[in-house]
Amino acid sequence: MSPHAIVKKKKKKQELHKTKNKITRIFQLLSIKARNNRRKSNESGDLDRIFCIVDNVGKKWAKAL
Repeated sequence: MSPHAIVKKKKKKQELHKTKNKITRIFQLLSIKARNNRRKSNESGDLDRIFCIVDNVGKKWAKAL
């Protein structure tokens, strides 16, 4: 493998990590918002479900990348 190919592969991996970190950050923010809303709300059942969905989707994205 040429040195150029190694550098190119390394850059691609770094870009994937950056993308994964951005997606993880977004889902963390969504989780925090859902958690805060759940505390404020009397209808916590619906928000619990939403929080669970957001958490699961975030984990799937993290595994996929």
